[in-house]
Amino acid sequence: MAFTSIALTVPQYVDLNGDVASGFVLKASEAGTTTLLQMATDSTGGTLVNDIVLNSSGYPAVSGNIIIPHIDANFKLHLYPTQAAADANSGATWTIDNLTPTGISTTIVETITTLTNLRNYTGIATQITLQGGAAAGDGAGSLYRFVSGSPASTFTDDGFATIVPTGGDGSAAWLSIPTKWPDLITSATLTVGTTLTMSGGAINQLKGADIAAAATTDIGAATGNFVDITIATGAVSATVAAGGTGYTVNDKITLSGGTSTAPAIFNVDTVSAGVVTAVSVAASGAYTVEPGNPVSTTGGTGSGCTLTVTFSTAITAASATVAAGGTGYTVGDDITLSGGTFVTAAVFNVDTVSGGVVLTVSVVTAGNYTTKPSDPVSTTGGTGGDDCTLNVVFNNIAITSLGTIQAGVQRKTRTPGIVDFTRNATSLILLGETDYTAEVDDQQDWMSLGSGNWLMTGVKRIADNPLGIVTRPEIATTSGTDHDFTDIPSYVSRITVMLDVVSASGTDLLQVVLGDSGGFETSGYVDVVTDGTTTVTSTAAFTLIPSSTAASETTGALVLTRANSSNKWVATHLFSRILGGADFVAQGAGSKTLSGTLTQIRLTLSGSDTTDAGTFGLAYS
Repeated sequence: MAFTSIALTVPQYVDLNGDVASGFVLKASEAGTTTLLQMATDSTGGTLVNDIVLNSSGYPAVSGNIIIPHIDANFKLHLYPTQAAADANSGATWTIDNLTPTGISTTIVETITTLTNLRNYTGIATQITLQGGAAAGDGAGSLYRFVSGSPASTFTDDGFATIVPTGGDGSAAWLSIPTKWPDLITSATLTVGTTLTMSGGAINQLKGADIAAAATTDIGAATGNFVDITIATGAVSATVAAGGTGYTVNDKITLSGGTSTAPAIFNVDTVSAGVVTAVSVAASGAYTVEPGNPVSTTGGTGSGCTLTVTFSTAITAASATVAAGGTGYTVGDDITLSGGTFVTAAVFNVDTVSGGVVLTVSVVTAGNYTTKPSDPVSTTGGTGGDDCTLNVVFNNIAITSLGTIQAGVQRKTRTPGIVDFTRNATSLILLGETDYTAEVDDQQDWMSLGSGNWLMTGVKRIADNPLGIVTRPEIATTSGTDHDFTDIPSYVSRITVMLDVVSASGTDLLQVVLGDSGGFETSGYVDVVTDGTTTVTSTAAFTLIPSSTAASETTGALVLTRANSSNKWVATHLFSRILGGADFVAQGAGSKTLSGTLTQIRLTLSGSDTTDAGTFGLAYS
């Protein structure tokens, strides 16, 4: 059989850090197997080699001559860091399966004049143009591509856009590229343990639009090829808005409202005559729609407690088992996790002991982590010897598969928080063949290998190479007093806050406050806003309009720009207020220097009124 080049020009290879893969070894095997497939140095096949060592510039070379490897069948390609690894078929830098040499199954133009002839086609082409069809529906001039490997009955012959071969079971078909090419999902909301499913659908053309995120786990609708993953948030802290009556220390109170797969639970830490004065997170919950602050609660021995809650997509501790029980502990000890990168460290209560050895623990404070500590996790505190270690389960997102679509389809994902991609040697092949943790606004490139198998082909880390403007899904302002965007990345230097027909229940003024890892800051602002008649200055927030009435609609934008690399943010804002003729445009400017790096932004009101309409949006770069 004739040998065909694996590339049209000499390929140059790099390692996973982007450095030239000098001395790395290229090796091929039969597609879908580990059976060695020899490569040739040219199309004659006169010189066959088991593998090819890359030269100092990362080019394939044999006997000192740079070559384009040639092969005579569909193949799997491996890149190994050393000759020893290649000989052992172990530790590949990457492996790509189901590849086709450039000269095999290329586009072939046949003189096929009817769809019947296309149905009966038995040649080797994978792409065909119908020419000269005389009857309506014959598909003259249409380009078709052959796809296969799907389950039976996946494809149904519709007489034009999808053509199933005669005698076929629907597992393969000719698809009209302009009118019936599969595309993927708009978005997905994930909670712990959820599998991201990518499924196909019909669209008019291939396109790369970034589709706005939607709060849904049903992601089969196909309108774009950019997957914007929306991560469910959890409660990470709270302050008491109203303490209620009749509570006792260690009561467990559960948040009401919002949409969640599991509501957040708080522990009552301190009370004064039955009035709650401080709480801590017992369980973070998982929310696709956060309840508006102040949040009502249920449970415990009292009633009427409401909380101002901060939500985040950060990693939180969910549970733990004891790895080593240590010595000298007593029931009720609080022990704090060591290690990792965190805003707040997780704290566990010692529930049971035996002779001072810890047996079981439970979460007291879930913590707020950007990097998890590794198991077993050391602890400090309590009456013991700081020698208790725990195996901790964290509430972070884990993706183990990407669903099914035919081979060759390429897609891109974006992660607006920390997401673990769990490697599978067949179904989720990752760069470096190890698990991969994505951070906020990272983007990943994927290629379908068919049958539910995916290959990661690239990663762009936003912290290393900012990708331009990122738009977060809007927050509905139909209820509540406070509306928060959290987990704003540290690289951000320009932010646009957008309000669309937001109204409130009374005359309180709409305001924006900034926050860092220590919480929202309500002092130190220098801000002036005016409509030409009324002027308002503020040191507690950026005030968006100087006057308001119930049902008036506010629309506009506030732009924040970071001054150099400091934590000082300079603001300009322009908003309209509409109310049946009593309309105006207000403009303002100001600044605020935070104690730390900006991580969150809140839309709030100057008093106790609530918002009752509109949306709150955020974009940054």
